[in-house]
Amino acid sequence: MRDDQTEEVRIIAIDAGIAGIELKMSWRGKPLGLPTIRPERADEDPIAAHARRVGAQVTVEEAVLEAAGRRWPCRLVTEDWLEEGVRYVRRTWICEAVPVYGIVRMEQTADGQPAASMDLLEYGPQ
Repeated sequence: MRDDQTEEVRIIAIDAGIAGIELKMSWRGKPLGLPTIRPERADEDPIAAHARRVGAQVTVEEAVLEAAGRRWPCRLVTEDWLEEGVRYVRRTWICEAVPVYGIVRMEQTADGQPAASMDLLEYGPQ
């Protein structure tokens, strides 16, 4: 996220197509509030929903990415859109082997400047 803020997202359960998503927010390494757990449909496609909502142009290509100690065969989805005069570009690497949304990495820029990022840091049982 931006301004020294981070969000840790952990899938803690999947049952009957519903994923339990735990969220922990921090600012400069210090917790912001308590962790929260929210249910989400495991079969949702948040990238497609976002692209429709903002009217993004979408391109898809094949890629291989290293994360969480593995090499992942991915689809690299690039979204490009204009919102309130700002040009956004979001690149998301998706692998079918990663549960729920398949996101291995995401990088977003706003007018060419880094705006947000997300990386798969761990994979498998803890």
